[in-house]
Amino acid sequence: MLCRFSGAGSSLRSARSWPRPESPCCAHRWHLYERPDAASAPALNARGFGISNGVITILALIAGFVATSTPKVGVVGALLSLLITDPLGDSYSIYIAMRDRDEDEALHTFRWTWLYQVLVQTLFLVVVLSTPSLPIALGIACVLGTIVGGLGGAGAEAGGVEDARGGG
Repeated sequence: MLCRFSGAGSSLRSARSWPRPESPCCAHRWHLYERPDAASAPALNARGFGISNGVITILALIAGFVATSTPKVGVVGALLSLLITDPLGDSYSIYIAMRDRDEDEALHTFRWTWLYQVLVQTLFLVVVLSTPSLPIALGIACVLGTIVGGLGGAGAEAGGVEDARGGG
């Protein structure tokens, strides 16, 4: 079988179908793991990262506070501090990592990642404030985290950053 990627005038990008690892067409192993549209895909799914990172960070923190019997006022103070610093630090790190590839996409991803993390972490802060004890807040947060975490991955394969722009 001739390789679709080695002929004159053909390219990885223009190929309509690409070989699967179980049926290689040639010795060009590099194209077996790259999709033809990989270069045009967003580098990061801002919604998926922002939501999943926010859920994991807050649940771990609340669980730690429950385990150490931290007073509720200390928990609220720590969550407020985290609400300010964590989304900003994560989003800025992503921006720095992406800006050489595409500065507009990096700025857009920064904004949406920050927004999703702030929203998720605010939701968990409201849960802690509105419950009578931290163990109850942890139980509610675990259920809520499962639901919200599922929303973070929904649509990830449909376009990532483009979802936030309304394109996917």
